[in-house]
Amino acid sequence: MARKRVLSAMSAAIAFLPIVLSPAPVLAGPESLLLPVGHAKVEVLHTTAASKHGHEVSMPSRPADPDGLKAAKARAESGASREVKANSLKAEAVVAAGAPCSSVTQTVSPASPQPPGTTVTFTATATGCPNPTYQFWLLPPGGSWTVVQAYSSGNAWSWNTSGIAMGTYTEDVYARDATSTAGYDTYLSPAPTYTVEAPVCTSVSESATPASPQSPGPTVAFTASATGCPNPTYQFWLLPPGGGWSVTQAYSSSNTWNWSTSGVATGTYTLDVYARDASSTAAYDAHISPNPTYVLNGAAAPTCTSVTESANPVSPQAAGATVKFTATATGCPNPLYQFWLQAPGGGWSVAQAYSSNNIWNWSTSGLGAGTYAFDVYARDASSTAAFDAHISPNPTYVLTASSTTCATVTETATPASPQSAGTAVKFAAGATGCPNPTYQFWLQAPGGGWSVAQAYSASNTWNWSTSGLGAGTYTLDVYARDATSTAAYDAHLSPNPTYVLNAASTTCTSVTEAATPASPQSPGATVKFTASATGCPNPTFQFWLQAPGGGWSVAQAYSSNNIWSWSTSGLATGTYTIDVYARDVSSTATFDAHISPNPTYELSAGPACASVTETAIPASPQSPGTTVKFTATATGCPNPTYQFWFQAPGGGWSVVQAYSSNNTWTWSTTGLAGGTYLFDVYARQNGSTASYEAHISPNPSYRLAPGWHATDAPGISAVDEGFCCVPPDTTGAIGPSNYVEIINTTVAVYDRSLNLVGSLDLASFSGAGTLNVSDPNIQWDPRSGRWIYSLISFTSNFSSSYVLFGWSKTADPTNLTSGWCQFGIGSGSMLPDYPKLGHDDNFIVIGANVYDMSKSTQPFVTAQIYAMSKPAAGSTSCTAPTAHMFADSNHLLKNSDGSLAFTPVPTNTVDASQNGFIVAAHTPTLAPNGPQAKIMTWHLVRQGSGTPALSADGDLTVGTFDVPAGVPQPGGASLIDSLDGRLTQAVAHADPSAGGAEAVWTQHTINGPGGRSVLRWYELLPATHAVRQQGQVTNATDFVFNGAISPSIAGNDAVVFYNRGGSSQPPVIAGQGHSAAAALGTLDSGETVLATSTASDTDLSCAAPYGPPCRWGDYAGASPDPMNSGVVWGTGEWSGPSTFGFPGWGTQNFALAT
Repeated sequence: MARKRVLSAMSAAIAFLPIVLSPAPVLAGPESLLLPVGHAKVEVLHTTAASKHGHEVSMPSRPADPDGLKAAKARAESGASREVKANSLKAEAVVAAGAPCSSVTQTVSPASPQPPGTTVTFTATATGCPNPTYQFWLLPPGGSWTVVQAYSSGNAWSWNTSGIAMGTYTEDVYARDATSTAGYDTYLSPAPTYTVEAPVCTSVSESATPASPQSPGPTVAFTASATGCPNPTYQFWLLPPGGGWSVTQAYSSSNTWNWSTSGVATGTYTLDVYARDASSTAAYDAHISPNPTYVLNGAAAPTCTSVTESANPVSPQAAGATVKFTATATGCPNPLYQFWLQAPGGGWSVAQAYSSNNIWNWSTSGLGAGTYAFDVYARDASSTAAFDAHISPNPTYVLTASSTTCATVTETATPASPQSAGTAVKFAAGATGCPNPTYQFWLQAPGGGWSVAQAYSASNTWNWSTSGLGAGTYTLDVYARDATSTAAYDAHLSPNPTYVLNAASTTCTSVTEAATPASPQSPGATVKFTASATGCPNPTFQFWLQAPGGGWSVAQAYSSNNIWSWSTSGLATGTYTIDVYARDVSSTATFDAHISPNPTYELSAGPACASVTETAIPASPQSPGTTVKFTATATGCPNPTYQFWFQAPGGGWSVVQAYSSNNTWTWSTTGLAGGTYLFDVYARQNGSTASYEAHISPNPSYRLAPGWHATDAPGISAVDEGFCCVPPDTTGAIGPSNYVEIINTTVAVYDRSLNLVGSLDLASFSGAGTLNVSDPNIQWDPRSGRWIYSLISFTSNFSSSYVLFGWSKTADPTNLTSGWCQFGIGSGSMLPDYPKLGHDDNFIVIGANVYDMSKSTQPFVTAQIYAMSKPAAGSTSCTAPTAHMFADSNHLLKNSDGSLAFTPVPTNTVDASQNGFIVAAHTPTLAPNGPQAKIMTWHLVRQGSGTPALSADGDLTVGTFDVPAGVPQPGGASLIDSLDGRLTQAVAHADPSAGGAEAVWTQHTINGPGGRSVLRWYELLPATHAVRQQGQVTNATDFVFNGAISPSIAGNDAVVFYNRGGSSQPPVIAGQGHSAAAALGTLDSGETVLATSTASDTDLSCAAPYGPPCRWGDYAGASPDPMNSGVVWGTGEWSGPSTFGFPGWGTQNFALAT
């Protein structure tokens, strides 16, 4: 930032330009097309001779005036400052024209407000000029000024409002004489507004059915009717007596609300209905005033007018049946019922007292036959009468004498036939037709006679023990009779069922065992083996043991005991084999069954390993040829041994280091192909013969990145440049054959091994001559096959400021004196600070923050965007393009909430894209102050004429962020400035993992946990208004700051670079990759440190009057290697010793693979 630069020279005094508060960025509005507000003359510049140590500049000290800054900002926002002129590097004569227009007025028909779809005619009239021409402007709500009708003699503009957003639009008319070339002679002040709003409901009424008053209980229908709006919606409100208002029916197109008053207290209720058109978001357009009321009075309690009953099953029934009586009352909201019964020849009695239960179940068991009379009393719950209604005449119910004869009998057997002799079989019988059945079970053995197996009883089950019975077909019968019967039977089974018993088996069919505690264990443990056999009625067990390397021996002889306790005290470690023989007690075989395959049990020298981890030094990724040391650590075992495994990409697993106590393995990657390798470590206690007791899951990976990964070399230093300038503004870019580094003093060209090819001071390179230079940017444009750059220059008193830009004539950047085209755009005392460079297929794009340096407070005016057409492919001429400006002091660049945009960053678009994106983060430093969570996006559109238009894509919501804290340094040195939360660079490339959508990768330094700064990075998809992923680079003790990010040309991977430092760590330059396989929002494990500061930063920017904090950055560089997928190059800053306060910074250039 030129406004915050500190510069020095060995032969000159240190000078400082004051720091001025930067305003916050703002929200994005709905997409609209913003045409350029003007064109700046682009001047072709010429390179001057280079000085030996670079062009040294100085700036006067000018204190900031915060109060004045606020006042100037307020004036800028109010529109008081309306004119800014873009000056070229050479002054131009102004030709006098006819008399200027002295004023302009206008009339509007129809008058504001109107609904969308209305055609509004604006008619302007100018005075004081003989041949007035008119230009009409429009500012949509939350948008930017656009010309809606260019200068012409036509003084009327018809505005078709169909399909536009509702809101208040601001309109303006510029007037100038036809002979004038001024931006305007006069304009409307203040600018008039016009409101486009939805149709409004003008009134609403309601009616109630039934009308008030009513007693509680009925449902009241309220019907509303609105006028004046085509699509009314209604919201119903209710205020109970002594209560508060509540919504009873939310907004909908239904104009009816049904109010159930059952159980509602008596009193006067107040009603209201809100009405608004369906397109309206107002609380209401109209409501009912005064509010209507509805009375629920305390009328006499409701009376049941009648009662009926029904019986199920219907009369007549035999005594013993259960009859369900159901009563129903009418005329009362809360009926209660009392059931009455009168037996034949008897008196009335209450069968079921009053309750809300309308059902009575009548058990007729034991009752005599005859005609029974019934009645049901009904009264409302609020009634104290004996009854409100009863059934008259009383209904009757006939009970007939009950039968005591069993009609049928059935039986089931469990388990079903056939079974082996010895099986226990359960027979269950069931009788019908008799209230109290009794059962007698009969059995007939094969070839034998019938015998009673179980005498008459109420039990309907008989358990048949078949042990010792012969095989054959047995016949069964069941007699059934009522308990009152003396007959031999009322019913029996016919034909008689049979049951087959097969000969009993005594052979054990299988045997299993379980060990407690489970293997492995240390010698000394007592292990309990429990066996279980199937298929034999009386199993016996024999336990066998085989020691490691030994023979089988009987550990416990045959017995019915199925448990063997094995004492392992004094036994050697190793794998023991177990077997169990099983046979029936009646068997003389060696065994009927045994366990196959034989189970094993491990005795180890100590506890088993519970877990194992590994670390790799250096961390992944690295280039092939690197030697990597893996160190494993096991837990849970006192004497672990380790086995290392390896899997090459697409290959199988192999052991690379056999089991030993050595927990390290050194991997030589020389000659290996690039790719992702998998690793595993097996761990087991020394003495264990298990394959492993623990291993690493999931398997860790390590990437070998071929190509330019880890290319790393020092760049330019303050010593090289005569101790000039703080901070250096470090950045660079990679091309097909060269890396170009550009900082505030110098441009340097390197080969792809970072050997210096040539350098030149920045002022000479850019054609700035004796002007001060600052804030350079450099990019390789693969679409045009050339390099592009930008920076700013200015006089020491800021009376003249310029945006400088240009391009290489060919793909070769090495001819720094005559191989480049240089251009400049003048902006007078309006300083275009912190310019950021970008490009797409059509345009070179520069974003900047404009400050009015003619005022003592140096106020922020607006963010500015310049777009210039790129040169034709293959052209080596230096024809000046037209510079199109989006925003000036008269047309401020805004976001969707109307606040000012700040630090717009065009994307370095490294693939084919017709639409270059521009991003800007909301800043926490101005209104709305405090934490932010938005990133504004725009894109450029190439119109048919070839000129650009700016389209606002709107805001993307991201994680909350705030201004980061300064970075502490070792030894109590001053804090380092970590900037203010703004984005510092952005790179765009289509992402195949996002469906080929053009993705923007960007980052900024923000506040983090523990008060430390962190680096937040994003992958944005502006075309679909999506944040695909966001992540953070954090450290448990250090501060992370001054970052840069870029995808590789693959598009779905990226590398992020950054500084990291703290009170015990001088700043380092480090990087991490995000491979295509990494989870969204995460980085691959392992940080690569690229350079380390040799001392804390203690230059003159750290102390008054220039600081603290110490200046750093202000930014870093990152760009994709156009020749190698998966590789990103960058430039960052480190700190060396500062002598007598002179800067000691250095830069580092490098490449990393994802």
